[in-house]
Amino acid sequence: MFDFILHDGRKSHKLVEAFLKQSADWLDGLAMQSGIYILFPLKTGKDRFVNPGPIIAKEFGLQSNRLPDIVLFTTSDEEGRHEASTSYLFL
Repeated sequence: MFDFILHDGRKSHKLVEAFLKQSADWLDGLAMQSGIYILFPLKTGKDRFVNPGPIIAKEFGLQSNRLPDIVLFTTSDEEGRHEASTSYLFL
C-alpha cells in the first residue's frame, strides 16, 4: 500500500507541514511496521523546494479545495491500474 499526505503552500496548511516535521520519525516507523510506503515531502535546508502535493492531487483527480488530504492506494495486477481512496486530513 502507498500513502501520500498532500498539502500545498497555503498559510492554512502550515500546521500540516509542522505536524509532518515534528512527527516524521513516528510516521515513518508506523508505516514501516504496517508495510506502507508513505510520502510526505518536506522542505529542508535552503535549496529550492517544489511541493509535489498539488501535482499528485491532480493525478488522482483531487481539486485544491480537497487539500490537505491523505491518498491511500494499491496497485492492481493489471498493468497501469491502481485502486485509490482518499480521506480528509484533520489536525
